[in-house]
Amino acid sequence: MKKRILILGPLSDSGGREIEAHFMAHTLLSKFDVAVLSTIKMTANSEVLQNKLPVQWTTVDKIISKNTGIALLNLACKYYNRVSEPSYCYTQNKISKLIYNFEKAYLTVLDQEIQKYDALLFTGEFTSKWLPEIMAICAKYTKRITIRITGTIKTIPPVLIPFLPQVDKIILHSVSNGKLLTTYTNRNVVFIDQTALSENDLLCIACEEVPNLTYGFLGRFSPEKGIVELVNRFKNLDKKLIIAGDGPLRNQVINSITAYTNIHYIGAVKNESLIDFYNAIDVLIIPSFEEAGPLVGVEAMAAGKIIVSTNVGAMQERLAGTANQFWFDMTDENSLGVTLETLEHIPSALLQKIRQELKNVYISNYSNAIISRDYLKLFSN
Repeated sequence: MKKRILILGPLSDSGGREIEAHFMAHTLLSKFDVAVLSTIKMTANSEVLQNKLPVQWTTVDKIISKNTGIALLNLACKYYNRVSEPSYCYTQNKISKLIYNFEKAYLTVLDQEIQKYDALLFTGEFTSKWLPEIMAICAKYTKRITIRITGTIKTIPPVLIPFLPQVDKIILHSVSNGKLLTTYTNRNVVFIDQTALSENDLLCIACEEVPNLTYGFLGRFSPEKGIVELVNRFKNLDKKLIIAGDGPLRNQVINSITAYTNIHYIGAVKNESLIDFYNAIDVLIIPSFEEAGPLVGVEAMAAGKIIVSTNVGAMQERLAGTANQFWFDMTDENSLGVTLETLEHIPSALLQKIRQELKNVYISNYSNAIISRDYLKLFSN
C-alpha cells in the first residue's frame, strides 16, 4: 500500500509557489498517494492542478463551508457581489466572521486532515500563517513533516525555533538563503533548486545570433519584484522591453507606460504560452529586491536567454562559473543602463555561446529529471 503525502500551505491559483507545488505533486505521484490542501483561497483553476493533475485537493475554507449555515452565507455573499468564483471562496465574509470562530475551525480542520496522512510537505515561508500550528499538530501525532521554503528567510518566528530540529527535512533553493536557518539547525537542511515546467518547449528554442537585443520581464507585479523601478529605468533607455505578468501593481504599471512605444505589456502568461514569451525576447531581466529563486531564472537558462539580474535569491549560485555575469543594483539609477551597454558591446557570436552555455548548465543541474530524482530520493528515504 502506498504511503500518503499531503502537500499543504498557502497555495493560490497562480505564482511560482503554485507551479513548484504542481511539479512536486506530479513527481511524488509516481511512488506515493498525494493530496493537496490549501490554507488560503484556491480554485480548480490553480496552477497547482494544471494538466489535470490526478490528486485530491481542497482548501480549509472549502471544508469549513460544509457547515450549512456558513454555506448559505457564502452563497448570499457570492450572488450579492455577482462574482464567478466558487462560493467557498467567501467563507470568511463580514457576516460569518461575526458569528463563527474561524481560528478554532481552522485548527480543527488542520488537526483532522493531518491525521489522515503518513507525511506532510509544507510549502511556504517560515512566517506563513498556520505553520506553527501545523508543526505542533505533526509533533502531537508524530507525523513526519518536510518544509519547502519558498521565500527569502529574513526572520524565523521564535515560536518555530523549538520545532526546527524535529522537522524531517527543510528544503531550500540555495545555500545563501540558509544562513540564518543554520544558526538553529543544519542537520536536516537540504538544497533542491527549481526546474522549468515547460522544459521541452524551452530547450527547443534555438540559440541564434541576433543583431538587436530585446529585453523581457516575466513575474508578479508586486513591490518586491522591482517592476515599477524597471519600467521607470526603461523610459530613459532607447531599448525594447516586453513585460508580462499580473499582480497588485498591474494598473499602475500599465498606466505609466502608455506614452512609451519601447515598452510593451503582453498580459499574464500561462505555462502553455510561455514559449511565446521566451521566443520574443533575447535577454531576461530580473530586477527583484528579494527572491528565493526565482523560477523565471531557470526557465531563462533552459531557453538559452541571457540573464541580467540583481544579486538576489539563487541567481549567483546558478550562474557561478558561467560567462553570464551581468549584474546590476536596483538602488542605483544608472546601474542597469551601464550593464546593458556593456552587454550590447559584446559580439553576437559570443552571446550565442553564452546562451548555449546556460542551456548546458540547466540540463546538467536543473532539469526535470534531476530535480525529480532529488525529491524522490528525499521522500523514499
